[in-house]
Amino acid sequence: MVGSLSGVARGQLRSLSEGYGCRAVPVAGEPGALEEVLGLAREGLVEGGSVAVHSAEERNPLGAAGSVVEALAEVAAGLSEEGLIDALVLTGGETAVGVGRRLGAVGVRLEGEVEPGIPVGTLIGPSPYRVVTKAGAFGGPDTLVRVVEKLRGKD
Repeated sequence: MVGSLSGVARGQLRSLSEGYGCRAVPVAGEPGALEEVLGLAREGLVEGGSVAVHSAEERNPLGAAGSVVEALAEVAAGLSEEGLIDALVLTGGETAVGVGRRLGAVGVRLEGEVEPGIPVGTLIGPSPYRVVTKAGAFGGPDTLVRVVEKLRGKD
């Protein structure tokens, strides 16, 4: 889940989708679009791949960031309810908090770092997924690729 609009996060998302083959699914936070986003994300996960649901680069000025975070959280909740999530990468502070809360998490049990400043742990709550949180403007071009590989057990 990439909520950040920072140029760093966008570059990392491109590396993940173009270089690693992860399906990128944009969400703008607009009413009625959630089912389509959920369907595209579901398809990618059912096929055994990784999916990056991310905020659209262009946002409706009336569609505040909060509505995008809510949409990302609803997609995560829907995929969770269907048993399609093994782990989560949450990019952007608002995204991490919004998705975590929607999944009922009360915190993260830290286990280490993927790389300096990028923690990996487990959500504390009813959906104890492995999780990596990352500030949007943090890391190098291939950081999200390394994060996904870590979560898939490819150290």
